[in-house]
Amino acid sequence: MLSDALRALIPHAGDMCLIDEVLSWDADGLIARTHSHRGTDNPLRTDGVIAVAHVIEYAGQACALHGGLRARARGAPPTPALLVAASQVELPSDPLSDLDGSLEIRVTRLHGSEQDAIYRFEIQDGEQRLSSGRLTVMAQRQETE
Repeated sequence: MLSDALRALIPHAGDMCLIDEVLSWDADGLIARTHSHRGTDNPLRTDGVIAVAHVIEYAGQACALHGGLRARARGAPPTPALLVAASQVELPSDPLSDLDGSLEIRVTRLHGSEQDAIYRFEIQDGEQRLSSGRLTVMAQRQETE
C-alpha cells in the first residue's frame, strides 16, 4: 500500500489513487507497481470492466508521483500539474480488469522544465509489455488579474 506521503503526490483521493507501491525512482524516472486493476471496487470499472484506455490514467499517476518526488528532492513543494497530451499510445488488447498479475508502470522523463515534462511510459504484466506511449504534463498556472 502506498504511504500517505506518496498518496498526497497524486492529484486524486481515496480509491482513485491507483498505484500500490513505488519500486524505485531517480531524477530520470520511476517504476511503480499496482494490483488495483484487480479490485472489484476500482472506480475505473464500468459494468465490471476497466477499459484499455485507462492505461493512460495509470501512467499519468506514475508521472505525478515522479514529479512530486523530484520537487521534494529539490526542497520544493509539489506543483499541481495537468496531463495535457497523450501520444504514440499503444493500447493493450485486453481490458485491464482481465489481467491476473500485477502491473508494472515505468515512466521516463524525456525532457522538460522543473514543472513541465514529456514522459515515455511503459506498462507491463510480468514480462509482457501491455502498453507504451508519451505523456505531456504541464504545471497548473495561476491566473492573474
